[in-house]
Amino acid sequence: MSEDVRLEEEVAAVGGGTGGARAADLREVKKEAVIEALAAGTSYGEAGRAVDVTARTVQRWLDEDDGAMVRRVAQRRREMTGQVTGRLTDASARAVTVLTESLAAEEDGHRLRAAQLILSLTTRFRTVEELETRVLELEARLDALTKPSAK
Repeated sequence: MSEDVRLEEEVAAVGGGTGGARAADLREVKKEAVIEALAAGTSYGEAGRAVDVTARTVQRWLDEDDGAMVRRVAQRRREMTGQVTGRLTDASARAVTVLTESLAAEEDGHRLRAAQLILSLTTRFRTVEELETRVLELEARLDALTKPSAK
């Protein structure tokens, strides 16, 4: 039995009738759940089992529409990463406070370790910031070279 027929039967079993539109709605709900699962790092098989489809069906969905679902998974993963980055940034401010307070610790070893971390992290962050600035400048130059001039 094809998965599409099975989807229609599932819709009918929950009182949704036997319309192709309802099966399509259920399919979209399942695709959204698969997108969330894949964005979170689960395998095709695990994502499929969560919505009662095979890993092959997940692969087929990903191959449809010129990779639209693949792009949606990537977009959702970027959103999830952005949320985690925001939380880490918030926690970082508190972590820096703890680290700077450790400079006043009673034990020499704790003060030394805090100082080493601060110096090391400062160097890393400064390097990243400088590289980011240089990349932005290069992108601006490239944009200026590739844009047609207004005459």
